[in-house]
Amino acid sequence: MAHPSEHYASSRSSGAVIVSLILTVVFWVVYIAMGNRGNSSSLDSSSSSSCQCDCDCVEDSALLDLPAVSQFSSDADCSTNDPEIKEDMEKDILALLSEEIVLQKLVANESLQRSKSLLTESGVVYTHYKREAEKCIAQVETCEEARERAEAELREELKVTALWEQRALEFGWSSSGKKRVQ
Repeated sequence: MAHPSEHYASSRSSGAVIVSLILTVVFWVVYIAMGNRGNSSSLDSSSSSSCQCDCDCVEDSALLDLPAVSQFSSDADCSTNDPEIKEDMEKDILALLSEEIVLQKLVANESLQRSKSLLTESGVVYTHYKREAEKCIAQVETCEEARERAEAELREELKVTALWEQRALEFGWSSSGKKRVQ
């Protein structure tokens, strides 16, 4: 079991830590509140316009659709009232937009080049298959003509065979190969 003096010492030290944290938070809040009042009065005395911006002007623009521009717009950006910063921001946005356009042109040119090469390659393949098809058609026509000639020759041969068979039968030839006696 712990001694009572150790128990009181630990509770005193934890109490001191809690009190110091509370005081730190209070001083922090007071410092921030007083610091902002002091800054606003010094701003009012040093310049005639205070920064009371709502910064909704950029959100209506069609430029926000571009990823390069949308990262620069924010609701808390009051630097648009300063002409120098505004000019620099416009230059940066213009530089980013021109870089984006250049990159899109490069991508479009690469795509166009790839399309042209594919078109050329497809033309070569088309020509090759067209020649092969013409060869095939010529061979089919040749085969068809040969088949028609063979059929005509076969019909002619059948006619000649029938004629010879008829003459052989007239002279007494039998189908068994023996001569018929009359």
